[in-house]
Amino acid sequence: GSKYKVRLQNIRQRQVEFFKNFAQQLAILKEIAIKQLAQEQLAQEETTFLRDVVEIRSGSGFKRYNGWYPKLFYKGDKDSDKQDAIVADVHTDVPSDIPLNPGCVLHEGVGNVDLLMIAVDNGEDKIVYAGPVLSHYEFEMPGVSRLSDSEWLNGLKNGKVPPRPDWTKSYLVTQ
Repeated sequence: GSKYKVRLQNIRQRQVEFFKNFAQQLAILKEIAIKQLAQEQLAQEETTFLRDVVEIRSGSGFKRYNGWYPKLFYKGDKDSDKQDAIVADVHTDVPSDIPLNPGCVLHEGVGNVDLLMIAVDNGEDKIVYAGPVLSHYEFEMPGVSRLSDSEWLNGLKNGKVPPRPDWTKSYLVTQ
């Protein structure tokens, strides 16, 4: 009875607080983006906001996920530090005997984080932006084998990843 109602009210309140915080952080990011596009100086609070994405530093010690970014996840740092490795099978070439075709499954996957750097030449103004992006992979598995997200993540962790697609050479810098 009433115990159940209290739980639902608590859940609802937590959801409302979560989405209010999410909207507030996006509003700040919007204002920063508008200033950056106009090439205006950021206020000290905005610079601090960008610095405190993951961790608000107040001395030495262990890393704490107490910045604003982990709070954009419903379960906080329990979700924010999970790796975003995802794989999807996007096409199946069914095996056949005539003509002899072993078949395959085409996969698209995202894995570890790459650093994206974009240089913008805007007349007399030249600006370089940098930020994280997920790596991209495209590969075939023989027969009708399909990878799950957990199998894909295991491969990434163990360094067993296929080569990047040829078209990514146009923008990737090799080490």
